[in-house]
Amino acid sequence: LLGGEGGAPPPPPPPRYFRCSAYTVPCRGNPTNVTDVSGMPCPGCRQPMTVEMRWAPGDAHGRLALAQAQEAAREGASGYVKEVVTYLVMDDLTVAPMSTISAIMLLKKFDVKDCSALEEMTVELGTKEAVMLLKASLQSSTALTDVFSGGVSIDRIDG
Repeated sequence: LLGGEGGAPPPPPPPRYFRCSAYTVPCRGNPTNVTDVSGMPCPGCRQPMTVEMRWAPGDAHGRLALAQAQEAAREGASGYVKEVVTYLVMDDLTVAPMSTISAIMLLKKFDVKDCSALEEMTVELGTKEAVMLLKASLQSSTALTDVFSGGVSIDRIDG
């Protein structure tokens, strides 16, 4: 019995988790290791893991954490993308929400008669491709075509 009151002992404090500061090359902004012992060296960059992470508890199905994340997003939503929306990125890198109407208007604008001539592409966008897009956008109004449909070779990017 604790304190002579006959009550149950207080619950243990929640676990604390730590990560590295992620400013070194191996972890650069994306730390993937976590520990429950502050100061342990990070296996990725060998820096002490001292940055405490916030615990987001959930129920058995994760509904609580999801509801909290959605509420936080509603309260502090900012940025270009507000919800799940498909966006169209044009060859000159302009971005617009994609809808049936906007697709039809684009087909009319570019006088497309044969839709089989159109090509949809899904591309991986890494650091090299981002640098290539940046360079191409400064030199051309057809940056996407230049980078992803020939034109510029990824292997020619320095460093």
